[in-house]
Amino acid sequence: MPLVVLLRGINVGKAKQVPMAELRALLAEAGYGDPRTLLRSGNAVVASDEEPDAAARRIEDLLAQRFGFPVDVVVRPAVDLDRILAADPFTGIAEDPSRQLVAFLGGPPDADRLRALTQLDHAPGRLVVADRELHLWCPDGQAQSTLAKELARAKLGTTVTVRNWRTVQKLAALAASDHSA
Repeated sequence: MPLVVLLRGINVGKAKQVPMAELRALLAEAGYGDPRTLLRSGNAVVASDEEPDAAARRIEDLLAQRFGFPVDVVVRPAVDLDRILAADPFTGIAEDPSRQLVAFLGGPPDADRLRALTQLDHAPGRLVVADRELHLWCPDGQAQSTLAKELARAKLGTTVTVRNWRTVQKLAALAASDHSA
């Protein structure tokens, strides 16, 4: 089954550099089938029957051993991305996919902190809580968004890694593509 691997906080500035060719090689050496990467921000698709949370922990260990620093990882079955795209809470609202974000959660968030985040006024931004992700609409852009800033400060008690809508679409397409080629 295709798994989508999301690395958090790599290749920003000079710290925590993980070249995508090395990431693909590491995943292949670990037995993951046909590893493919997208962009430099730590997005990969692999073939594996491993349970996603177990794969995330294993890949975190592999990255720490290879690169010498911790990297938080969230792994989702590709069908999760299909579900996320099909249930777009901002259809007809979000006109710019670079300003529509999905925050992937590594596990259940701290309920009190999530509740506090949802009770803040994020206007003109919007927040929708879904299964294991948060949907953000940041019409003024992520850098100007109080919502994005509050999410970063929220300390939800689990790994949170954010991708824009266009990247989620590309990852879903990559996962759906023929892995035998």
